[in-house]
Amino acid sequence: MEQSMKPSTLSLVLSNTEQRRQEATKSLNSITQKSDGQFFTPMALAQLIASTLEVSPQKSFRILDPGAGVGSLTVALVNRLLIENQTRDIEIIAVEKDVSVIPFLEKTLKELVKSALANNCKINFQIINGDFFSLFTTLDNNYRGEDIPFDLIIMNPPYGKIGNQSPERILCRNFGVDCSNLYSGFVALATRLLKKGGAIAAITPRSFMNGPYFLDFRKDLLKHLDLTRIHLFDSRSSLFADTGVLQENVIFSGIKQPQRGKVVVTTSKDHETNFLTNTYNFEQIVLPGDSQMFIRLPSGDETNGDIKIMESLPFTLEDLGLTVSTGRVVDFRVKEFLSLSTEVGRVPLIYPGNFAGGVVEWPLEIKKPQSISKDLNALLLPNEMFVLIKRFSSKEERRRIVAAVWNPEQSSAEFVGFENHLNVIHSNNLGLPKDLATGLSYWLNSSMVDKYFRVFSGHTQVNATDLRSMKFPSKSVLEKIGKGKSLLLPSQESIDNEINKHLTEKIAVA
Repeated sequence: MEQSMKPSTLSLVLSNTEQRRQEATKSLNSITQKSDGQFFTPMALAQLIASTLEVSPQKSFRILDPGAGVGSLTVALVNRLLIENQTRDIEIIAVEKDVSVIPFLEKTLKELVKSALANNCKINFQIINGDFFSLFTTLDNNYRGEDIPFDLIIMNPPYGKIGNQSPERILCRNFGVDCSNLYSGFVALATRLLKKGGAIAAITPRSFMNGPYFLDFRKDLLKHLDLTRIHLFDSRSSLFADTGVLQENVIFSGIKQPQRGKVVVTTSKDHETNFLTNTYNFEQIVLPGDSQMFIRLPSGDETNGDIKIMESLPFTLEDLGLTVSTGRVVDFRVKEFLSLSTEVGRVPLIYPGNFAGGVVEWPLEIKKPQSISKDLNALLLPNEMFVLIKRFSSKEERRRIVAAVWNPEQSSAEFVGFENHLNVIHSNNLGLPKDLATGLSYWLNSSMVDKYFRVFSGHTQVNATDLRSMKFPSKSVLEKIGKGKSLLLPSQESIDNEINKHLTEKIAVA
């Protein structure tokens, strides 16, 4: 550090900005805050995000913060630059949509200018009041040129879906990428404002890393950026503790250049605790030949024997002649056809709440309809044996994948309905043999599968796409696992022992 540095002035700016964040947060309308995805970044988290950027030492920087809020991210980044680099000139472009937040942002940046001058650095800033999507074309025209691009971009973009024909989505398509969410649109457009060799860092929901809805965005992101670092959090609730946000988030950073082949993955409980750090080849993060370009997030367990076994299995559900689909009954769309009654003329309707120890208990008093009119036959399946998987699980649930078997002996009805919060494994819309269904239930409820899913999936949600891409033992092995077993699952230890016994006998491909 140079002798002229005055870190105490920088510390004061950090603490004052955090106070402004808290004041601004209290002043927000709670309804519009949620709809706009407006959650300001705590300073400790802002500093963590700024630390992930790979910054080359240089005398001057041009910085873009496309959703600046009160300026926490910009302050954290400039603080880092002044401490680590002999930076002498910084230009800041701060975009903020909410006019009521602008006074907070202006105070922050003016204070930052004074602090920088005390540390022999000149800062010029421009605050632009407006929506980043609406302003993008102007920013693109003014700053995209090779002579004046942005060196660094840092962001906590708003979260929220955008409609198929919305101006935001159309704008993204005009620049070659389809984005279904505000945050992916922010990131995609921002990369186009980044100079070659420039760096970007963002905190976003983890959901973009797999699943079909973000495939186009993943392709675009990995086309433009060398993904250099990803930071995971063990806890969802600690990041924005005073905002009520429970979204599972990641921080990622990258450089606008071709992939170099290494990605640093760090993990912490929150933004203040010690990190677990591992470095991986890019091919371990995005598998070669993966048409879905899932961004897998190893946590240090990927060398575990169970994970290696899962990776080595040769079969998908399609290879086994099976299909997985989401339940057809979207209850709020057919409310008039649903009932708590199980009287004659109605058929069972199964919800995740009917799961109990690997079987489906029906009927069950769970404050959900337990039957549906048999006249809605397009939404029903024949009353045969199916394997069901919950589509949603809480972060705190013991397993991410929770499966159960529907036993047709529970009802004399001709059909059965499965609610949309379930995935259903079937054979061309028909049921499965008992041994196969039981074996699949054991397999899906095993610790091996759970560990694999937690390591390589970005969701607490279990999508049908995830299940289609997952590897399984052969049908004969699954049948051997299930042969003679009760549908009611034993202890976790017994399930795992049964799975290990068959796989260690090297009959997984038999």
